[in-house]
Amino acid sequence: METPLQRPLTEVKLLIDHDHHIWSEEAIFNVVYHNNIFENDTASCLSGEPLFRVQGRWSWSRRRQVLDGVKDHWLFDFRQHTLGIKKGWVVEGPDGKQLCSLRHDIHGRPNSSGAHSCVEADVWTQDGDYAQFQMCSFGSELQVTNKSVAEHDRVFATIHKVDVIDTPGTRGDPERSIWQARVAAGVDLSLIMVLVLCRAEIGDDWQYSRFP
Repeated sequence: METPLQRPLTEVKLLIDHDHHIWSEEAIFNVVYHNNIFENDTASCLSGEPLFRVQGRWSWSRRRQVLDGVKDHWLFDFRQHTLGIKKGWVVEGPDGKQLCSLRHDIHGRPNSSGAHSCVEADVWTQDGDYAQFQMCSFGSELQVTNKSVAEHDRVFATIHKVDVIDTPGTRGDPERSIWQARVAAGVDLSLIMVLVLCRAEIGDDWQYSRFP
């Protein structure tokens, strides 16, 4: 049974002037990682219409540009700012302004029955708003919610892996993994794209059983 999605009470845009990334109805899109160092990724609707394209070269911070899939316009940069098991990332606009900061954390004792893993995000939108979100594991899917008390139980997106071709250590392998996001109406798809990028990196670097 699919998790019911609810539109957030507070609308938050990661980007302005990109309303075509905010749909008036529920959206489903796939993200395909074409190799195991995440330097060439694509996101598209189920119909095949492109949404985002990711390009970059290998570096210690894994800095990549995220572009509009249709207009090929540079939207933002995505990179790591901390290394190790508990990762951290930042999203920066083309002007270098920080738009979002994300961190991976484990709640509870690792490997215990009550432990679960989350990515928490602080968003400073280009129109001056601020919001906090979290992506946590629930069974085989990840659920995205607002951290405010009024909205903490309103799930507005889910993410899960739908396919994988596992050939570690080889560059340029086609369609190494595929992830799917289901997003409520009125949610900025670029924010969910960022969370999918985070989740795929966690899975590649650290196979943690409580974060599917």
